[in-house]
Amino acid sequence: MDPLFAQMDQILFGCQPAIEFSKILSGRFWSELFYMGYFSYYILIIAIILWAFLKHPRRFDIITNIVLCSFLLYFFTFLFLQSAGPQFYYQRIGLENASAGIFPPVHDWFRYHSQLIHDHVSSGLFCSLVEDAQKSEFPIAAFPSSHVGIATIIMILAHRMSKKLALVFSPFYIILCLSTVYIGAHYAVDVLGGWITAWIFIRISNKIYRTKFIHRPKEFDSLHRYGHHHHHSSHSQVIEK
Repeated sequence: MDPLFAQMDQILFGCQPAIEFSKILSGRFWSELFYMGYFSYYILIIAIILWAFLKHPRRFDIITNIVLCSFLLYFFTFLFLQSAGPQFYYQRIGLENASAGIFPPVHDWFRYHSQLIHDHVSSGLFCSLVEDAQKSEFPIAAFPSSHVGIATIIMILAHRMSKKLALVFSPFYIILCLSTVYIGAHYAVDVLGGWITAWIFIRISNKIYRTKFIHRPKEFDSLHRYGHHHHHSSHSQVIEK
C-alpha cells in the first residue's frame, strides 16, 4: 500500500515530507535530535508505567492494560494495512522517482527483502540505537504510525493523571511525532492516522478492560492497595473525561 500513502502525501503536501524535512534540517545536530525523539518512544512507555506504579498505584492496572491492548490493536491493524514506510519504499523505487512523484507498485517485494540499508551521514548515539532497534523490524507496519498512536495514548493518560507529567512529556512527544517523518519511518499521513486511531483505540481498550474478560468488580476500586486508598471516581477519570 506504499504507493497509495506516498501519493496521499504528494496530494496533501505537494511533495514527500519524508524527503524534504530531512533536507531542510540537515546536519548531525538535527539528526541526533530527531533520532533522540524517536527513541524517546520507549522511554515514554516505561515512564508512564513507572509513574502509575509509584504515584498512582490504584491506576496501575488500567494504565498497563490500555497500553498493552492498544499495542495489540495496532498489530491487528497492520495485518490488513501493510505498508513498509518511506525508508523501505524509497530504497526500492529510488529517491529520484519519489521526489518526482512517481510511485510504482512493488507488490510483495518486501516480503522477501526486509533488510534496510542505512545511508545516514550521522553516526551519533541515538541514530545507532534506533538503527539497531530497526534491524528486528519487518516492513509491514507503517500505517497508522503506532509510535505516534501509542505516544498520543500515553499523553492522554499522563494528562489525566498529572498535568505536570504531561508537560514534562510534551517536548519528547512533539519531537517524536516529527521524527517519524524526519527519519523516514513514516509518511506524514501515517502520523495523521496515528493521532486519529489513538483516540479510537484508547476508548476500545478502556471498554475491553471493563468487560468480564478482564473482570474488575466494583469493590475492586475501593480496596487499599500499596498503602493507598483511592475513590472509584478518581480511578474512572483516567479515561472517561
